[in-house]
Amino acid sequence: EASRDTNLIDRLHDIQQALQHETIRAFSNYKLIEKDASRLEFYYDRKAETEIILPVAKWGYQLAMLRGNADMELAKQAVDGFVGVAELMSNREAVIEAYESMVARYENSEVAPEYLERIGDLYRGTWKAPSKAVETYSRLRDRYPSTENARSALSKVVLCLFELERYDDAHLFAQQYMVDYPTGSELVGMELVAALSERALGLGEESEAHLREIAEKHRLSPLAPEALYQIGAYKLGQQDYIGATEAFEDLLERYPESDSAK
Repeated sequence: EASRDTNLIDRLHDIQQALQHETIRAFSNYKLIEKDASRLEFYYDRKAETEIILPVAKWGYQLAMLRGNADMELAKQAVDGFVGVAELMSNREAVIEAYESMVARYENSEVAPEYLERIGDLYRGTWKAPSKAVETYSRLRDRYPSTENARSALSKVVLCLFELERYDDAHLFAQQYMVDYPTGSELVGMELVAALSERALGLGEESEAHLREIAEKHRLSPLAPEALYQIGAYKLGQQDYIGATEAFEDLLERYPESDSAK
């Protein structure tokens, strides 16, 4: 019985792939329509996108998911292929739906947090929606707290909160990151965000002390010159020209080729 079901899915998948190829080929000129094209032609091609091309492509990953956990990699390939089509058509909702389908279908596997992080990354980067990114990363951390994706998500929450000028929250979560993950490549970045959040909150002396600690403790880090630069910028803002000069000279001496020095 299971074998017959698999054979049926295989046949349906072959049909779907052929149909998708022919459908995309038939409507591949829709991106070439000029702005002054007729309303009818534009409507027809947009209708083809929403009612033919995307549903056919979606059928592909739905069939792959019917195979179960044994063929999870095939489902990933099918979803990623569908997302490529959806992104070409700038259909954000279709991308999210596909990724959320992977999360729901494989909720107890490593795939679920991976695809949740992808959604968060799209909100944060491509779609410039840091608040939605924070929501998604937080959902990932709540549901899959022991995964490497949760660690990465926490660092991204900190960066999003800082971008949103929610400095209290950025400082709080940066501190949490440093407690939960006291080692790793992202640690210095979290220390830097915490120090800059302190400055934004009016804690200038604390911020300067932590920036100096970063510069001394992480001399080989690419963020060490930025810490020195931020000390100089703070001193300059306080009209402490001697202190600013010392900080900038220290930066130029230690890291003359760094972007901060330039």
